Amino acid sequence: MNGKKDVIILYSGGSDSTLTAYLMAKRFNKIHLITYNSYAMIGIKGSNVNFITLCKIFGKEKFVREIVDIDSLIKKVYYENYLQDLIKYGAYLVAFCNACKAAMHLSNIKYALENNIKFVCSGSTKASSDVQIDQSSKFFPILKKFYKKYDITYFTPVHDIVRTDEILYELGLIKKKEIKFPSRHYMENQAGCWHGALHRLFFQCAYIPLYGQEKFEKTAINYCLEKLEKNYLDLEAKQ
Repeated sequence: MNGKKDVIILYSGGSDSTLTAYLMAKRFNKIHLITYNSYAMIGIKGSNVNFITLCKIFGKEKFVREIVDIDSLIKKVYYENYLQDLIKYGAYLVAFCNACKAAMHLSNIKYALENNIKFVCSGSTKASSDVQIDQSSKFFPILKKFYKKYDITYFTPVHDIVRTDEILYELGLIKKKEIKFPSRHYMENQAGCWHGALHRLFFQCAYIPLYGQEKFEKTAINYCLEKLEKNYLDLEAKQ
């Protein structure tokens, strides 16, 4: 396998990651679509809806499709130092989602190293960057630098696109123009997580109004970086 011709995409099956897959299919020879599963995930089968459409356009041989269970890793990231984290981060520790995201990125790197792949990307967009720190432009340089330690390039091709669903509709990949909004269409074709809804509700309605956006971002970045650097998978850095 030639890693320079392969790319890993953190794939939920939604419009953001599907547009990312569509764009990357024009740039790379092989696309590895990785969907991570855990006890909190819902609609995993829905992540295949747009994958089937991508296969019709580019051919099934263009893709490697993986659904990977990382439940035990997520729990290890979140619970292993729970008491110390509670003292250090306080109310922020409600952010189970960021332990999950750290586990996903560590798993991306593990998969990339095992398969000699040098490129990883996601469908992260600025539309969710208010409470999802891994999608924030402030955290991107840190995350990219972390991947680079393993000689992997991480990038986010659709970060500045708010309505990826409208672009997919214009390209003929989806039948409904508005699948991001209203929210009732959101889960029809992608994997999701019930923790995510609680995460957004808590931070938008409680934590950020109480502590402010700046403290939230600083705390979230410190927490995520700490969990990444714990290296729970014993990954061997290249640089």
